[in-house]
Amino acid sequence: MPLELLKNSPFADFLIPGFILIVINGFGSLIGALLAFLNNRFAGFTTMILGIAMIIWIIAQVIWIGWESVLQPIFLGVGLVELAFGFLLTDRTLEHGMFNRHLHPHAH
Repeated sequence: MPLELLKNSPFADFLIPGFILIVINGFGSLIGALLAFLNNRFAGFTTMILGIAMIIWIIAQVIWIGWESVLQPIFLGVGLVELAFGFLLTDRTLEHGMFNRHLHPHAH
């Protein structure tokens, strides 16, 4: 990719953006997947954070370099879906989640 893409960004080259991508989107997603597979109570929260990070990343990318690829709106959608799934996963782990009311009927 040409360095010209980064002329309106705070980065001189692709080292720092690449590092951020591998740490947050790469390793972070691996940790989030591991938490989900282990049915950890923090899986939903982690998924929401990763979704928000993806959304912020794509918005910043579009602001700095513009619409350059069809992958940008696709990954924006991935971030939104990830945020929604994280919310649902978090809600599922809460005793009185918004979407769990019908799953736990209580006699009054």
